[in-house]
Amino acid sequence: MTKKYVLFCLILGCYLQSISQSYPKNDFVAPLNIPLYLAGVFGECRATHFHAGIDIKTNQVEGLPIFSIGDGYVSRIKVSAFGYGNALYITHPNGYTSVYGHLQSFREDIARYVKQKQYEQETFEIDICPLNHELKCKKGEQVAKSGNTGGSSGPHLHFEIRDSFENTINPQLFGIKIIDNIAPTVTGIAIYNQGKDRFNTVPIILSTKLKSTYFAPYKDTVLLNSDAISFGLEAVDKMNNSTGNNGLYEVELKIDDISYYKFQMNKFHFDETRNVLAYIDQEIKSMFSRNFQRCYTLPNQYFTPQKNKNINRGIYYLDDEACHLVTIYVKDFQQNTSLLKFYVKKDYASTAYKNLSYPYLRVIYPNKDYSYEMGDVSMKIGTKALFDTTYINIQKTNSNSISDVYTIGKATDYFMVPIELGLRVKNIPSSLLDKVILLEKSSGTKNCGGIYENGFVVGKTKSFGLFSLALDTTAPKITPINITSNKIMTKESAIKIAMADNLSGIKYYDGFIDGDWVLFENTGSVLRYKFDMPMTNTTHDLKLEVIDERSNKAVYNTKFVY
Repeated sequence: MTKKYVLFCLILGCYLQSISQSYPKNDFVAPLNIPLYLAGVFGECRATHFHAGIDIKTNQVEGLPIFSIGDGYVSRIKVSAFGYGNALYITHPNGYTSVYGHLQSFREDIARYVKQKQYEQETFEIDICPLNHELKCKKGEQVAKSGNTGGSSGPHLHFEIRDSFENTINPQLFGIKIIDNIAPTVTGIAIYNQGKDRFNTVPIILSTKLKSTYFAPYKDTVLLNSDAISFGLEAVDKMNNSTGNNGLYEVELKIDDISYYKFQMNKFHFDETRNVLAYIDQEIKSMFSRNFQRCYTLPNQYFTPQKNKNINRGIYYLDDEACHLVTIYVKDFQQNTSLLKFYVKKDYASTAYKNLSYPYLRVIYPNKDYSYEMGDVSMKIGTKALFDTTYINIQKTNSNSISDVYTIGKATDYFMVPIELGLRVKNIPSSLLDKVILLEKSSGTKNCGGIYENGFVVGKTKSFGLFSLALDTTAPKITPINITSNKIMTKESAIKIAMADNLSGIKYYDGFIDGDWVLFENTGSVLRYKFDMPMTNTTHDLKLEVIDERSNKAVYNTKFVY
């Protein structure tokens, strides 16, 4: 790599930084009127996505008032048993939209609007976009109460700010003040071989310790038998009034004081969020339960926070046998900073990287389409699926009455977009083919769906792993919680009924009282009908239907007095 090229990259990076977008600092107020401490920061790494907002602590309670951060109107309302649960979207005159998730309840007029739409569409789960004159909001006006709905593991407010292009933006860029004066902690460094044998070697993993003013591995100089290397970082950020490990705002890798890689978590598009599966080394995570963040990008990885003044995707070429200083700057949004320092040196006598051999049947490359059958396995892989070159091995591990069971590739091989995967069906009458599903069972059981095509059941998967087919002819299970036949319910505030499915998962449900559809709220596994009918001390008929993904139906009928 020439010095002219390095200089060009530095100049280009400075130019891009100079034209980077600035955000209004005084347009918005805080969404809560309590000191703001975080349980989760913007962009931190979750299992299959980057966190799209900040999680504001609500002192482990529900029901705190939530305020609109600015003038505007409710532009979207989403109600779901999963994800953000009860979520409110408010669009503001400056073009940004604020998002409030896991809410306990909405403002009274918003709640009436939602319930009306649920009854009109006869569904609990709803995603609606009111007109801009229907539900207006003032800056600082209460619009909801905090809660724990959806995929929340404890009471908090999930809060986002988005632009008109569906980019989600770090709320702290808008002057939302978070209390934090604790610098990140660096616990490990991984050094990858990027030479010709990169697929046949494993990274070096070194633990780090805090010296007087910086972190360092136990050896100050690391000897490497490679011509090209890259780095991975294990680090977390602690915050005031929080015991959790939070994500990082900024990472910059410098070698001999030249910046080779920079990651800055200001914004990203929702289409990019699965890049977390390339950003975190999934193989190290699976083997050691440690999260190493790559300080380089994979060949088919395009993620906005990594689009900085990066040289050669963050890969460094060891062109000589001198010692080279590696410095990694690790920052949170408040610019609390930690340093990691050590030296690397090329030494062919070193045994740091040892060649290993992996058995494989086929090599697949990013940016290419693949469509083929290999015995009883079929695949279709699109150009955007792979982050990097992938070696595939297919091994039959077992058999069942429906299909053979196959281990395909590694369960740590994830895809940016799903691929089509099919297994050949055996011993199934044609009348039951629509009941067959593709399952991925590397860790737990994931339903990959599936449609019968020319002897195969073809589903979609977002990773390789352990696959088989299964037959689902069992209806969901309905279990009444607080209702029995002819029970007097006048002292109850709601009817509660549990539902579950053994395999393909619940697709939808409907509840009826005296033949009319009624709103059963879904909390994930328990359905709840809050009485909104007049109390007449008369007998009513209740009917609940639950259908799974393979159209198996369960029906519960009873009578009650209310």
